[in-house]
Parts: sequence; structure tokens; C-alpha cells
Amino acid sequence: MTSVDVLGITQRYQDALAAADDDNFETVLSGLRKEVMGNERNVIEQLRSNLVAESDVALNVKGVERAELALGCALALSEARSDNFEATKLLQGMIDQNSSQTDLCYFWVAIARFHLGEFREARLWCEKLLLRHPDNVLPRKLLARIRYRVRRDGLSGLGIIVAVAVISAVAGNLFGRLRSTA
Repeated sequence: MTSVDVLGITQRYQDALAAADDDNFETVLSGLRKEVMGNERNVIEQLRSNLVAESDVALNVKGVERAELALGCALALSEARSDNFEATKLLQGMIDQNSSQTDLCYFWVAIARFHLGEFREARLWCEKLLLRHPDNVLPRKLLARIRYRVRRDGLSGLGIIVAVAVISAVAGNLFGRLRSTA
């Protein structure tokens, strides 16, 4: 798989993500993850090799950018947290260098942060992209998904706290009864 293949696939899925309703956003994202990352380690190593090869060609800035973006997208889609962190570093570096791919970098940093469960950071990257391009539908859809996950995870956390409190109260009540009968 070459960097052009990864970028073609990610572009196709970005279009699908833009068309997806909020409930299907993560399903489409999961499909992208499976298609790009079929054999995850091989794909990432191939993309690293492509980046080195492009970097060796003098003054091939566009080729290096495409190779970096392809690697960043693949790392953002990886299931390995270390790859997601590496994606954020690589893509943020491209943003700092004023890459011609800056807008895509914002989105893929948000995706990497989303996969890391860093919803606040993912939201901030989406908001930065929306400041640059208010009509961009991708960060809007990702923001909706982030809000849903935060709400869902928050309710799950609240449910766990309530369950622990109930169990503690019941155990305390039983313990108190046992002590009073002894």
C-alpha cells in the first residue's frame, strides 16, 4: 500500500463521514480503520518507508507532505495508543510548519485524540478547524459524536458511583446488624 492509496481511502471515507448521520459516524470511522489498517504493523512500516524515501528526494516538499499526512492518518486510525500519540505529534508538527495540508491535519489530530478518549482535546481541535472553515461538516459531526460519548460515559460513571454507594450502604447496614446481634 502506498501513501496515495491511504490518502485516497481516507478521502473517500471523509466524504462518507460528511454524509453519515450522527448515529453512523463511528461505524463509518470503524470501517475506515479496518480498510486502511488491515495489517496494521505492515501498513505503518510501509508508510514510514515511504516517508523516508520521499525525504531522500531533494526538494520534494509535496511528496514529503503527502507521505507525512498518510502516515499521520494511519497512526490516528491505529488501535495502539502509542500510534495515536505519535499521530498527534506528527500532524501537529505539520501544522506548525504551515503545511499545505493543515486543515486535514486539524481533523486527523481530532480523530487521534478521539480514539485516545481525550474528548476535550478532540473538541478543541474541531473548534480550531471550524474557526478556519465554519462550513466544514466533518468537525461538526465529530463534535456531535464527542458530545454523545461524553454524555454516555458520564452517565456510565454516574451509574457506577451510585452502585458503589448503594453496595456500601447495604454492606454497612448488614455489618451494623451483625455487630448489634453479637
